[in-house]
Amino acid sequence: MRKINSPASYGRKIGYARVSTKAQKLDLQISALKEAGCDVIFSDHGVSGRIAKRKGLSEALGTLQAGDTLVVYKIDRLGRSVLHLARLAQQLEHKGAGFQSISQGMNITSASGRLVFYIFAAFAEFESHINGERTKGGMEASKAKGAKFGRHLKLSDADVEKAQRMLERGAVSLGTVAGAFDVSPSTLRRAIKRVEGGP
Repeated sequence: MRKINSPASYGRKIGYARVSTKAQKLDLQISALKEAGCDVIFSDHGVSGRIAKRKGLSEALGTLQAGDTLVVYKIDRLGRSVLHLARLAQQLEHKGAGFQSISQGMNITSASGRLVFYIFAAFAEFESHINGERTKGGMEASKAKGAKFGRHLKLSDADVEKAQRMLERGAVSLGTVAGAFDVSPSTLRRAIKRVEGGP
């Protein structure tokens, strides 16, 4: 695949890949980045695009030199905020580095190229907001139907009642009872407070 930006025609291609959750895979992006001729690839696994400071992205930007090209599969892999993406574009321009989106070929070295970059950045932020609203709406609909969200309880109310009966006998310690239910003593204490309605 040919290089998009003329200033980086003699430099390296630095790849960057990101997925938002641990369950997602980087394979597709990394394969595309390798096919695009990237000399080195950095990544962030399970990190939201709304987070500006990311270890992999920071390393990729730190590696860039004048004449290099930062390559991503799609612009939203870089970020989901217009402000953040605009700052990244300025940082690349300051370094004298180019930018390539494999699926949305663009050149930020010209005024028209920067405009296209910002338009895609706006779409990325808009899509992020839409997805957030859909998720929120889906959760609210599920709650209305009786679904419960939040942290899974390690001890059910029935387990807590059993643990309380064991403790009331006075023959075993809190640690021993907690061990019988495969939880820590602090977890057992919190569970007892929950059931008893304590603070």
